[in-house]
Amino acid sequence: MRTEHRTDHGTWRTSGERGATSPSAAPVPASHGRAADHSTTVGADHSRTTWERLRPRVIKVVGAYAGLTAVWVAMGLLLKGPLSDTGVQRLDDRISRWMVDQRSPFRDDVAWWAAHMADTFVKIIATAILAGIFLAVWRRWNEAALVAVSLILEASVFLTVTLLVKRPRPDVPRLESSPVSSSFPSGHTAAAAVYAALAVIVFWHTRNRIARTIAVLFSVAMPAAVGGARLYAGMHALTDVVAGALLGFTTLLVVAMIVGRPTDTGGTGGRHGTHGTDGQEPAQMATS
Repeated sequence: MRTEHRTDHGTWRTSGERGATSPSAAPVPASHGRAADHSTTVGADHSRTTWERLRPRVIKVVGAYAGLTAVWVAMGLLLKGPLSDTGVQRLDDRISRWMVDQRSPFRDDVAWWAAHMADTFVKIIATAILAGIFLAVWRRWNEAALVAVSLILEASVFLTVTLLVKRPRPDVPRLESSPVSSSFPSGHTAAAAVYAALAVIVFWHTRNRIARTIAVLFSVAMPAAVGGARLYAGMHALTDVVAGALLGFTTLLVVAMIVGRPTDTGGTGGRHGTHGTDGQEPAQMATS
């Protein structure tokens, strides 16, 4: 009886026949060196192929950044300039003053906790954890990329817009301080809106009405709570908060279109035998 085992160097007999050889005695094929060189070349080609697949999406994200920035800069300059002496500004001022009148120690604490759900440190940690979980569960990049790229794109647009617009914060007592002096748009509210990505992922994976309803309610409640807290603290006017929410939701929509829905989900939550939107294996989806 002969038992054979295969290694990278070929096949050798381990039992049942006299003259069986061990792995250490197995001859190394003459072509082994050439095979190693070929493997290196294949690896380099694979890297180029990966970039070629990734490049169209990178270009789309950069284009989205330019487009979103242009639109929100125009909105901010419009509020800061032509609309600064209109009913829009007067409504902003009235709401900001009314919010100050509603303050109490308990409400101050609630507003602090609500606003800090979308603080920079919190959202970075939350995004890293969520991305890691999504990669571990589905072993592909769609879900992780949706959350991470949306947040990165939103933050990039927000920082550029605040730098260019420089709209003053409401002229009321503030409960917080910030290194960013510009009021437009509300970055906290925009980041909170981006977490509607969780609802998108739920819709990708299940048709359960209860799960979908909870996801939608969360997607609405999160930016509403954060935006209301920032408005209450005197850090933003109402139009800043609305613009922030719109920025977050729009960014998410754009990134969802770029990343693409995994074709295996179909709203049923399937996991095995998955492929990306272009037919690639799951691990290649985000770079296809």
